[in-house]
This record gives sequence, structure tokens and C-alpha cells, in this order.
Amino acid sequence: MKKTISILFLFLASQLLFAGGGGSIKGNLIDPDGRSIIGATVFLYEGGTLRGTASDIDGKFNIKPITAGTYDVFVTSVEFDTLKISGVRVISDRITMLRNQKLQLKTVGIIDIVEYVWPIPLIDMDEPGAIVYDAETIEDLPGRNDINGMIADITPGVYQKEKGDPLQMRGSRTGASTYFIDGVKSSEISSSFPSSAIGTIRVFTGGIPAMYGDVVGGIVVIETKSFMSWYKKGDR
Repeated sequence: MKKTISILFLFLASQLLFAGGGGSIKGNLIDPDGRSIIGATVFLYEGGTLRGTASDIDGKFNIKPITAGTYDVFVTSVEFDTLKISGVRVISDRITMLRNQKLQLKTVGIIDIVEYVWPIPLIDMDEPGAIVYDAETIEDLPGRNDINGMIADITPGVYQKEKGDPLQMRGSRTGASTYFIDGVKSSEISSSFPSSAIGTIRVFTGGIPAMYGDVVGGIVVIETKSFMSWYKKGDR
């Protein structure tokens, strides 16, 4: 009994560590002539669980809440080819927009899936002061095991005097940067924090939103992958 409780505690603790808050995916569907598509099914898999909805009379849809992470979104309809949108990024307490998703009419006797990769903008138009890096970008970087060093290497206006030192942003003093990891504020990030657990990094060197409070230096906002997607991929 004691062993069972210990295992359950470790599992719940892992979920709390790697799961961020909930975001949502909104958008609208149109046919080749630009008309709204009613009643199409829009869905994704979150840790093996099917999450979905149907488009309304205006072709609009909204899936929420969704754990922060990266997902493949599917759209199916009787009259149209299935659409697969890969790599859709969800951030805690934010709305990811999939505007004017165009479906193609089905060809009789042919079952087809139309697929494209969702383009993640380097500059988030909802937060123009942020520079955004997704999990795929982070995984391709040679210095990804040193998160501060990695950020300093690829972000304009961010510096690190020596390896292992705190960040300096646009002339602020060393150590003045603030971190938010899944919404939890911190003055530093552990050198042992696994980069493989990161879903997105947003770096603010200016134009910092009021929601983050009064800060002297810049801000690094880290959203971890959902526990199930991190575990499933094998980055452990």
C-alpha cells in the first residue's frame, strides 16, 4: 500500500512539474470560394485524449482548455478532404488563432489528407516585444543544455559575460532578468533544468507586458511541454 501511494505521488508530481496552464485554439473554416463551412469536426489528441468541437454557422471553432504544448490539429467533413495542421503551438492563458483554414472539395472515390505545418512567427504579434523559440528550434541548437547560454547566443540584445553567468539584457545589470516557468516567477533558472522539457521560450528585452509586473531587466518566459507529450516523445 505504501509503495502504491509513493508511485502515485511521483506521477502526480511529474504532471505538476511538466504541465503548464490551459490555452485555447480558435479559428474559422472556409471552402475554396471563401464561404464558411458549418458542422466540420475539429480535433486534436492531448496525451492520448481526443479533444474536439464542431464549426458553427459562421465556420468558427474553439477548443479549450488545452495544456501548453505543440499539437497536430485535424479537420474532417463529409464534403471536404481531411486537413491536418501540424505543429500548432498552444501557450498557457493564450489563444492560438487558425484563421481562414481552407478545405478542398473531395474527389469522388479518392480519400485524401491535406497537410501543412503551422508557421510559428518569430515575433508574436500579440506580444511584439517577445522573441519566440519553439521546441524544434531549441532541440537543433548545439548549446541547448545551457539554457542561459543558448538564449544569449541567439537573442539580439542579450549577453552572458562568462559561461554559467546570469543574463544581461540591453544594458541592465547582471542578474536583473526575471524568469517565469509555467507562470511561476523566479530570479534564476537551474543549470539542471532539462531543455528537452521546454515547449516554448519567449524572451522580452523591451515592451514588457504589464501582466509581468515591474522588472528592471528583461524577462524569460518558459512554457514546458505537457507531461504526456514529453514522455511519449522519449525526451527523458
